[in-house]
Amino acid sequence: MSETVSETVATITPSTTAVLQALTTPFVPPPDCADRYITTSFAFYTSSLLTVFASNLARDGLHPTCQPSGWNAGVGFEFSPAVCPNGWTAHRLGATTVAAIEDATTTHTKNITTAYCCASGFTPTALWFHLEGLSSSACFQTVWPTGTTTTTTSRHDSIHLHNAWHISWASSDIPSLSPAPPQLGCTTGVAIFSWVPGAKVDSMADMCSRGEEHPNFDGLPFLMIGLPIIVIVIAASCFGMCCYYSHRPPRRDERGRAAGSGGRPDDIVLEVAREERKAAENP
Repeated sequence: MSETVSETVATITPSTTAVLQALTTPFVPPPDCADRYITTSFAFYTSSLLTVFASNLARDGLHPTCQPSGWNAGVGFEFSPAVCPNGWTAHRLGATTVAAIEDATTTHTKNITTAYCCASGFTPTALWFHLEGLSSSACFQTVWPTGTTTTTTSRHDSIHLHNAWHISWASSDIPSLSPAPPQLGCTTGVAIFSWVPGAKVDSMADMCSRGEEHPNFDGLPFLMIGLPIIVIVIAASCFGMCCYYSHRPPRRDERGRAAGSGGRPDDIVLEVAREERKAAENP
């Protein structure tokens, strides 16, 4: 299942010393890692205290087993080339540009695709408050008093948060990734809002072969601006013609018809006089 959207992705310039771990197959966290949360709280709209359960595996004694083997705490939750952990959903899939530094004197750019991974039932969000151990890109799930969950942020009882996993890959990496992520072609920005790994997505690569990066909306300004103006002009013309014909003086033949159908008395007298004169001139 997927949903498409158009949005902008920021250009990324990775550190020269950062080495991102590759995850070519879905990482399967142990069951004990699913509910590892620390409890904290913050003022919600200054009127109530919101309970927050934040997953901070970096401070948890189990974090070596809750992260992929070889996880680099200095890099955080960034992996490349990579796919989302098992059962998670990829969000905000989009193309961007990175600076690839080969050595001290050689730098070039390349196009990659990035996404944010959230556990099942969680939705990506940008945190508007600071919690130790969580980055600004997090995944949240609200919990209601009845035990049901939702991904809205109003009228809830508590909220669960965990760090979003930021993954990326180049088109040349796709054959080595399983499940294979969708081909985004030459599109830029966020092309797919959410994607369940393995779900079918319509190919976007055909747009490149036609020289199209985005759908062609060249005629849209005319439809939105020009066409309404034309309709207004036609309507105004019709209204003006109706006003003209309803207020102009009647023509002679119309006055004659009015005389024969109960017109004004002076019109009738004039018409009778004309007829008598014609009869006298043409016996």
